[in-house]
Amino acid sequence: MASIGFVEAAQAPSKTLQIDTPTTTGQTLGGSDSLTTSAPGSITTPGVAVGLKDGTISDSNSLALDMGGDELRSNSRSHALIGQWQMSF
Repeated sequence: MASIGFVEAAQAPSKTLQIDTPTTTGQTLGGSDSLTTSAPGSITTPGVAVGLKDGTISDSNSLALDMGGDELRSNSRSHALIGQWQMSF
């Protein structure tokens, strides 16, 4: 009796971009699905969820949001990214 082999499909590895932001200058998150960093250079990733590794997010009314490890879904407000965060896509 011949045996039938099974091949286990490997999940595609996720891509992670990690950026350390010691200050809020040039790092903003605006719109519902767009992340843009304007210093040093520019990265735009529409439709990508952003998770914080550690740090806080401050909204345009200077309210700090503790989002450690959670997914960030932005509304139309502008957010400043403080500390170390990761973007996986």
